[in-house]
Amino acid sequence: MKTWSSAVVVVTMILGAGHASAASPEDCQKLAGMKLVDTEITSAENAGPNFTAPTSLIPIPTTVRRAFCRVTGVIAPAIKFEVWLPPSDRWNGKFQGVGNGGMAGGIFYGAMDTALENGFAVVSSDLGHEGADGSFAIKSPETVRDWGYRATHEMTVKGKALASAFYGKNPRYAYFVGCSSGGRQGLIEAQRYPEDYDGILAGDPTIDFSHLTTAGRLWVELAMYRTADGAGYIPAEKIPTIASAVVAACDALDGVRDGVLEDPRQCVFKPASLKCTGED
Repeated sequence: MKTWSSAVVVVTMILGAGHASAASPEDCQKLAGMKLVDTEITSAENAGPNFTAPTSLIPIPTTVRRAFCRVTGVIAPAIKFEVWLPPSDRWNGKFQGVGNGGMAGGIFYGAMDTALENGFAVVSSDLGHEGADGSFAIKSPETVRDWGYRATHEMTVKGKALASAFYGKNPRYAYFVGCSSGGRQGLIEAQRYPEDYDGILAGDPTIDFSHLTTAGRLWVELAMYRTADGAGYIPAEKIPTIASAVVAACDALDGVRDGVLEDPRQCVFKPASLKCTGED
């Protein structure tokens, strides 16, 4: 049997005994006063329709077409998370956790919108840090643990408790969906916290992370920088020159000079044409 995070106690405390399953806008606002271990609920408000989510991992605005209850919070020390709850008449009775991409550093709003559109109560987090690079890991083992496994588990526990309080009953099933780094999160959940989810969709998981980062990335960069004469490295300021030459050579192949290659596969460009005759 699944062990939900004190949901019955929470429901009684926040919404009152005998609460019906039809959640109201007022029930959403009441979640702001919910007490969860090591967690601060920073807001609980009714959002949408046509709510535009903050720009996060993917710099494309996410506009949510339907109304929902939006809960934001922080799990100590610095795990920002959000739970989106559809109205009772649109809830499919299920819960979904969504993963991140790359090194995380932001909430995956696009995936949350997809889950919400399909009737799920959904949660996501920034895995305990902001920013898409790996600087969060420098001299911060606790933040590394949050990124590695703790944040995904904690957002799941808190998300389920909030869903239970809002609807007056526990979700029937819980699923996790993630790709790349999100796929890694799914596998870690299965290994460390098998009771969190009934099913996990782990796409393209970045497993064997030490090998991935050293052999798959660092080695390539070192090989590029360490060529005998430095010729393996093309500085960023020279890229526009190369791009312009490619367009000039192949733009007219589709019959229109518009600065766009209709089919790059048809372009025959010889980089040697740009070879310098002087020092550079």
